[in-house]
Amino acid sequence: MFNNIFDNKKTEEKEKPKIIIDIHEKNSLVPAYLIEKKANIKFEYLEIADYLIGNTAIERKTFSDFISSMINKRLFAQLNNLKKYENHFLLIEGKKQIENKNLENAAKSLIISISRQNPIIFTENEKETSQYLLLLANKKQKSSFSLRQSRT
Repeated sequence: MFNNIFDNKKTEEKEKPKIIIDIHEKNSLVPAYLIEKKANIKFEYLEIADYLIGNTAIERKTFSDFISSMINKRLFAQLNNLKKYENHFLLIEGKKQIENKNLENAAKSLIISISRQNPIIFTENEKETSQYLLLLANKKQKSSFSLRQSRT
């Protein structure tokens, strides 16, 4: 198929991939960055995850939220719920700021333990988080995309 470059008709644009955002994420800067990049976003109440892109569920935690979720054991239930989606991952945002050495070692051990069953992405800030989400959404639109390595 050839496109006539002299034709005044606008070519049909593909619909941008949808990123569904939990309503509790409205106060984060991530949606603002996504809007700035003209992403196709929709706010909904999500029982599981903070972001949904196709069949991929993303649980976003700032590092301080990761620590508090670890302490109150809420993290384990959230990660278990994420497994209801074919693809899922935990996104930990921000720099670690732990002054208690025992707590720091516990967090490192937990990250190692979690990573055996749940992919983890670390981002520096909200802007980088939004870049990862956009990249994932664009990859989902272009082809089938898997977060897991194939076992061949």
